[in-house]
Amino acid sequence: MTPEPSVESLKALARTSGAETAAAKRELVEGLAKRERWKPAELRELHDVLEFVRAYPDDERVLAAARSLAATLRERVGRVRDGAFAVPLFDSGVPGSALGHPFSFDVAVELVRLFPGALEIDWDEWEDDAAFTDALSIVLAPGEDQGLEEEGLGLRAWCARCRPTTLATDLEFLLGLFARAGLEPRVRAQLWDACGVPILYRLDRPGTGRVELELADAPLHFQSTEIERERFPLPPRIREPLERRKPLGRAAARRVLDVALAALSARALEIYPLTFASEDDVELVDCGRGLAIALVGVRPERRSALESLQFFLVVKNRVPIAYGPASVLFGCCELGINLFPEFRGGEIRFVYAQLMRVLHARLGVELFFLTKYGMGEQNDDALASGAFWIYRKLGFVPTSPEVEALARAEEARMTREPGYRSDRRMLKRLSHTEAVLDLSGGRCQPLELGALGALQSRFLAAEFAGDRARASRECTARVARALGARDLAKWPEPERRAFTALAPLLALLAELAHWSARDRAALVRAIRAKAARSEATAARLFDAHPRLGRELAALASTFRGA
Repeated sequence: MTPEPSVESLKALARTSGAETAAAKRELVEGLAKRERWKPAELRELHDVLEFVRAYPDDERVLAAARSLAATLRERVGRVRDGAFAVPLFDSGVPGSALGHPFSFDVAVELVRLFPGALEIDWDEWEDDAAFTDALSIVLAPGEDQGLEEEGLGLRAWCARCRPTTLATDLEFLLGLFARAGLEPRVRAQLWDACGVPILYRLDRPGTGRVELELADAPLHFQSTEIERERFPLPPRIREPLERRKPLGRAAARRVLDVALAALSARALEIYPLTFASEDDVELVDCGRGLAIALVGVRPERRSALESLQFFLVVKNRVPIAYGPASVLFGCCELGINLFPEFRGGEIRFVYAQLMRVLHARLGVELFFLTKYGMGEQNDDALASGAFWIYRKLGFVPTSPEVEALARAEEARMTREPGYRSDRRMLKRLSHTEAVLDLSGGRCQPLELGALGALQSRFLAAEFAGDRARASRECTARVARALGARDLAKWPEPERRAFTALAPLLALLAELAHWSARDRAALVRAIRAKAARSEATAARLFDAHPRLGRELAALASTFRGA
């Protein structure tokens, strides 16, 4: 009797490739598709291995078989649920399952737009809604809040009575109340987010489950040979030129952003530069071998005053496999690639090299660095993935001499004792350092933004008694005079906003008015570029400025001695 195909057998084959492997892999997938009886934990494992097979398909037939089986998962999950969400599937991202997460206001609004009816207040998990009830009184019509106070009614019952019949869920009703309240967007979102509203997200619609997500605009490449894990030096790859392309049109950009949002939300994740992404600043870069990187800018009104913040989504054969933020300033970029766990064991060096190549080509990055957190300090996920050794093998160098010495001792032990690996305790010791990969020859140095922020707060307290509104007006006028920006009032509103945002920091530069006319004009151009369709130009103009980076670094250094 032929044994029933198992998920374990497919897992053993998933990361190998070749003609013989492809046939065996396809037969396994097709055999698994015929299985009728499944345990919830088995469906979760099947889901994850199908994600990898879709990202690294041997050929068209393997891909078709994987897609076909993936399309049946929602029905299979429904059979094992028995009317409730099976515990092994909760928070799994598997189609037909559900997850719980206090999504931020802006993310919840977007998810409701994409998947109406799929999200609801998780009333069973909301133990104390008093703070939200207080916040709700701000957005209701005068006198309505008294209805909330009716004895024995409660928020859930109030929603049941007051929700329009045209709305599918209480969540949509409450989001709408906040959206139409006339509050400033940041205040509105902060008011909602501070309440920690528990949300149940049912992955019962096509495109909600992790394994269903594909970016159709991205390239396709079949893995007919073993996955390449070559140990090539990174700098030459990073410096390889990229073909210049225009940003995507709005429709194509919206598809990228929707896939990215669904991919992260199915994992109960969200990230600022995606939440406030600009449809006008999305580029999809074909990096070869089926790898594509979507580089996304932030909307002008949500941009940082100084650094240029980007979101990136890495897709392999149209399947999202990694994401992260990139914060670029003066040629430096804090790097943090969040590789989804089911794709570990792939071509990690190639992925990192291509991401850094894109950031180098598009934003002029010459130095990539990692914080202690990125190396694993107080970061369990980074410790579990062995982040220190991943980055060391990529060529990142610890800034701490003590950690460098410790790493060399570990490497010597690995040579003496084949099979030895650093344990968690050692990885914690290795995490107490930043790390850099420098292509600038020492020209670029990360700026201490935290120190600058603290100095700015002290300045506002000392000179303006903490009156931020007055400080903003007076610093803007003072810096405009220093830079010769006499026509500031005639600038487009986004450019004026960028100028005003940076003015309190620039007001700390005592010699600003005495800079050369050329240096002052260059700074004005950089600031105005912050309001452009893409921040890429601003990133390059700030990096190219002959004085600004140096003087801000000197200013930051005074914080430590203060």
